Amino acid sequence: MRILIIKLGAIGDVIRTTSIIPMLKENYKANITWVTKTESISLLKNNFYIDNLFSIEDLNKEILNQKYNLVINFEDEKEACDLATNVKKDKLIGAYTKDGKRTYTDNASEWFDMGLISKYGKEKADELKAKNKRTYQDIHFSILGFKHDINHVPQLNLSKDEIEFGKKFAEKNNIKNELIIGINTGAGGR
Repeated sequence: MRILIIKLGAIGDVIRTTSIIPMLKENYKANITWVTKTESISLLKNNFYIDNLFSIEDLNKEILNQKYNLVINFEDEKEACDLATNVKKDKLIGAYTKDGKRTYTDNASEWFDMGLISKYGKEKADELKAKNKRTYQDIHFSILGFKHDINHVPQLNLSKDEIEFGKKFAEKNNIKNELIIGINTGAGGR
């Protein structure tokens, strides 16, 4: 089975979305192609679950000439929706373009009803998002027809050079082998 995943950004969302790929690989013996933004390529390049990796900025005809059994687009950006619409596919889950407007498949409504392309408008989408108690991964697994469990975690595979850099950084900054928590204090307007 050939699966195309389109998840462009934000970088944290790209990493969170990687939690679905082991399950897709295991259940479908899938060949997985992922399209993202250039800034996320380095986060995905060492991921052994991904067979083909492309940036949306450098997209070539190879993507459009392939036929996919399943296209998964959890991205509401126009270029992602256009790609999901134009690529050859048997089945689509997620956002796409119809009559020049971005919309989404019914099975992905729980996710996109809380987003910027919600059929309910921004005010209701923000209300739904504020009331939501389910995790990002739980919603995405449900959309794909699978049950999420704690073993399905985001995938970040570091290279030997990146691991070595981390060790040197920790040593230089006197960081011991304790629990280390990184906090990103920036976020979007929503």
